[in-house]
Amino acid sequence: MANTSELLARMAAYVNDILTGLLSKLIIALIMLLTGFIAGRLVGRIVGRLLHEIEVDRTLEKRGWTMPIEESAATLVSYLIYFGAILVAINHIGLTQVFLYMITGGAVLLVVVGTLLGIKDFIPNFIAGIFMYRKQMYRVGQSVIIKNVEGNVRQINIIETQIDTKEGDRIFIPNSLLIKSQVVVKKL
Repeated sequence: MANTSELLARMAAYVNDILTGLLSKLIIALIMLLTGFIAGRLVGRIVGRLLHEIEVDRTLEKRGWTMPIEESAATLVSYLIYFGAILVAINHIGLTQVFLYMITGGAVLLVVVGTLLGIKDFIPNFIAGIFMYRKQMYRVGQSVIIKNVEGNVRQINIIETQIDTKEGDRIFIPNSLLIKSQVVVKKL
């Protein structure tokens, strides 16, 4: 009986040590996160003000650049510090490997989704371009009417067809749209 109670007391002390250690790690990690987020916000504001003082946006605007670099750079610096704070806190808890797997999985997912979104319009236009090329539906210089727009075919490539209108406008029409639309081809 004494062995059982002694064993239970040791187990309780062991569990208590684990929970106390985990709780202290969590509290320290939360303090690290809070400190990192505050530092990120402050450093981001400082970077934004510094870039504003040296008039980065105004200088780039004179050269034709219209994107707000000052705000973008300040936000980027803030987010990098936030990310670093998250990494430090997760490392302190001991979940670095799990977090890195999650980041890697997310990056792979983003690349796959980005690639699929990038080619979703390319594939139908490519197939339509091959179909149009094989059927020789249109020739450069032909006069056509497509959806109430009249013009001459300027160029035909595998993805799109260029039409020059009588008003002097150039229209780029995806080949998949040409296949689906009613097109009137005028005789030469």
